[in-house]
Amino acid sequence: MTRHTVRTLLALLATVALGVPALAQDTGPPVTRRRPAKPQPPAQGTAAPAQAGEGSRAATGPENSTFVLRCDLACVVTIDGAEVARLEARVTRKHTVAVGEHIVEATTTDGKKRWEQIVRAEGKGQKIVNIELVAAAAAEAVAAAATTSPDQFDRAAAGVYASIDDVRVAGSAIGSALKRNFGFHKASNDALHLATQNLKRASDGVKLLTPGDEPRKKAATDMDRAGGAADQYAQLMAKALVSAQEKNSARGEPQDLTAQAMAALPGMNLAPDTLQLLGQSSAFRDALPADLQARVAQDPMDVRLGAESLSASPLLIVDVQKGSLAEDLGLKAGDRLIAVGGKELSSLMDFKRGLRDAVGGRVMLTFEREGKRQDRELKVPGKLP
Repeated sequence: MTRHTVRTLLALLATVALGVPALAQDTGPPVTRRRPAKPQPPAQGTAAPAQAGEGSRAATGPENSTFVLRCDLACVVTIDGAEVARLEARVTRKHTVAVGEHIVEATTTDGKKRWEQIVRAEGKGQKIVNIELVAAAAAEAVAAAATTSPDQFDRAAAGVYASIDDVRVAGSAIGSALKRNFGFHKASNDALHLATQNLKRASDGVKLLTPGDEPRKKAATDMDRAGGAADQYAQLMAKALVSAQEKNSARGEPQDLTAQAMAALPGMNLAPDTLQLLGQSSAFRDALPADLQARVAQDPMDVRLGAESLSASPLLIVDVQKGSLAEDLGLKAGDRLIAVGGKELSSLMDFKRGLRDAVGGRVMLTFEREGKRQDRELKVPGKLP
């Protein structure tokens, strides 16, 4: 028996005696080892699992950013409506926020100064938010100083109101001329042009003002709308007159243009809210021409005369309506009123008051017609409209 055979038999006997499996003499087939899978980024909207040692803040949720808050005065800071910090002056504090826009507000501890700004958090990292309450308060003071007082705004609004009415009156005079057979030959756009220019100046003046309250801001927008409609109306009426004079007829194109102008006429009216707001203002009423003051205040001395003038030239009759009291009294477009009952006139309303004082009787009217001064005794009806 060879030496190798003896060693083998001894090994087998030892295995049986100890009850353990025999050791293989060769290594057998090779073992295949797999590489661990490469970690994949989480799908959009799915949070990555927390890594050991990261802590709970990195566990779930959207990507975060950090605001570094710093205030020039002691203040309370809120972000998106929730209080996040109470800061001492020039002391910084960090606060974690989600990526995106946030409304950051700060108020001094006494509540007298306030700062607000929309701040955007851009991905990971820090964004310094400098809260400058002193500068914000100074800016508010400047803005407050620039704000127009209610009385100042209302006086300017009176100019727009009067100018819009003048555009209506001048346009009505052209309309009356177009209705008369060849009466348009003597008609002129001068009054309408003057009224339009006055309206532009008055409207531009209002646009330079900064109303301090919402009702007047709304009124400014409404006046701008009405002024635009008045400008459109004026342009159409002016074109209608020019067309009639060129064609020697008020029919056809002049009629069409007049119809378009009449369609724009209702847009010249101010909204009820605007009229109510301005009508309650003494500053507005006092700044109006006397005739419009009486209309707005519903003066019991007012008379439906059926004759109208421009606020720029209150005693020059530019239009007399057919079948009106003014026509019955013998007034004509182009007449310039001077005095009634010996009293010098300053407005058409003065003339109406003179008629009221002479109801059922007679009164002397002094006026100018075609450059000549005349006196005429008027018979005043016992009942005025």
